[in-house]
Formats: sequence, structure tokens, C-alpha cells
Amino acid sequence: MKIKKTIKILLTLGIICLILGPLLGEMTESILIHNESSKIVNQESEKSFHDVDAYEISIKKNQKITIKFSVYSQNVTAYLKIFGKGLFDSEYIKNDTYGPKNVSGRYFLISKPAWSGDPSWFGETQMVVSCIQDDFYFIEFMGDGSSGGYIWNEPGDYVVFVYGSNSYNMSTEVTYNIEIYKDGPSTLLRNGFSTAGWAMLILAGLIIINYSIKKFRSG
Repeated sequence: MKIKKTIKILLTLGIICLILGPLLGEMTESILIHNESSKIVNQESEKSFHDVDAYEISIKKNQKITIKFSVYSQNVTAYLKIFGKGLFDSEYIKNDTYGPKNVSGRYFLISKPAWSGDPSWFGETQMVVSCIQDDFYFIEFMGDGSSGGYIWNEPGDYVVFVYGSNSYNMSTEVTYNIEIYKDGPSTLLRNGFSTAGWAMLILAGLIIINYSIKKFRSG
């Protein structure tokens, strides 16, 4: 009876692990690390690093950062760049006039969704993206890239920052939306639960075979 109970437990846990693996993998595909809706940055941010909105991120080996960047307001243009943290800190200290606008950042891949197809069909690499009313951009960043449409992994600390302008004379506010995600442990969880599940099913099978052989020999 004890052997049968052990087999039942192993089979149950094995099946549960095989079911949970893909589910947990899907749930942890990406992790939200920054989320700002209707965030306001002053248009002085175009002139001064002291006025930009900055979001620090860290990239590990083979990791990717995904950003959703949009603007819904009239008369507003919001810009997004990504610097290495060292460059951002040094430019922040210098704070040259129009520094945010003039200093080049890292390459990232941008996609602008369209009704005619998948957003990835319209991807290109840029060092800056500008958003006006009703624009939405899907951005992928791994550390750096090239103008030929490629990005690659360079682990390290980076700063995503936003600055902008407002063409309406009575307002200095630049309103935008941003969501920043990092790759989650989906692959690790998926593979871990799958391995554990199959291991328990195989072990249960071996116990069944061994139990059957002993029972057969005992007559």
C-alpha cells in the first residue's frame, strides 16, 4: 500500500509540474519595472538634464528591456533616449544647454503598430524616438545596436530618459505614457517545472516496473 501511495503522489505531482511549467512561464515572460500614465515633464527638459524624467534599468546577459511609449495630448512632442549610466551621470553634472537634445544615446529597436500587420514588420533601429499625438511605439533594448536594424546584448546599467516640448504658448507641460518591462524568469521556470515533472513520472514508472518484477518473482 505504501508503494502504491508513493506512485500516486509522484504521478500527481509530475502531472501538476508539467501543467504549471507553461502557465508560470507565460505569466513571468516579462516583469513590469516602471509604469507611468499621463506623466508630465516640463518642456525645459529639452534644454536641461536636470529637468528630464529618468528611469534607471539594468541589463544582464542575454536580457532584453521592452518599452511601451505613447502620447495622446495635442501640441506635445515627447522624446525618448537611452544612455549608459556613466554617460548620463556625466552629462547631468555638465548640464550643457540643449544637452538632452544634442547628445547621442544607444541604439534600440522601435516598432510602430499598424493595422496592416504585425508591429515587428515595421521595426528599425534609432537612437531617439519622438512621439506626437496618438503615437505609440514598442521599443526593444539590449544594450546597443547599429543603424542597420540590429541590436545586441551589452550587460550593464542604463538610463531611459524622456524630454519634450509643447507648441501651445499657454502650456509648458509635456504629457506622455511609459511602461518598461524586463525579461522575466519564464524560461527557467518552464524548464525547471518540466524537468521536475518528467523526473517524477519516470521515477514513478521505474517504481512500477520494479514492483511488478518483484511481484512476478514472488509468484
